[in-house]
Amino acid sequence: MVKNTTGGKKMKNKARKNLNMVKTLKYEDLQATDEQDYFIITSVCGGGRYKGILYKDFKNNNSTERLAITSGRIKRFARIKQSCMVLVSIRDFQEEKVDIVHVYAADEIKLLINKGDVADNFAKPSDAADNIGAEIEFNNSDEEVDFANL
Repeated sequence: MVKNTTGGKKMKNKARKNLNMVKTLKYEDLQATDEQDYFIITSVCGGGRYKGILYKDFKNNNSTERLAITSGRIKRFARIKQSCMVLVSIRDFQEEKVDIVHVYAADEIKLLINKGDVADNFAKPSDAADNIGAEIEFNNSDEEVDFANL
């Protein structure tokens, strides 16, 4: 057992014996089962809720968005952003809602792509936010604008 030689009452909680080791998941743990599927986050709603598209819907060219809800464990330890890939559990009683089970890291996504579980264009979607200002043209003329006549 680790002996705490420095500190006081609260320092004993921070000893090495209480550190959590980083879990490395095997490939079998990363795969989706029958009740699970891969999910891409398209928008963040707040309060642990996200909208996105299931992989099976993506393969069938069905773009129905579903609501994904995180558990308390995922809320505390994982940061989920737009265009993140997660593993979800599909609810039997509510088809439009799913529960987030695992958040994939970049190396885990590469492993799933290399094994052929997920298509490359699903795991790396083109961000619509990057192309928002692509169609706007600015007129850089030296003419003065008369704001009184607008």
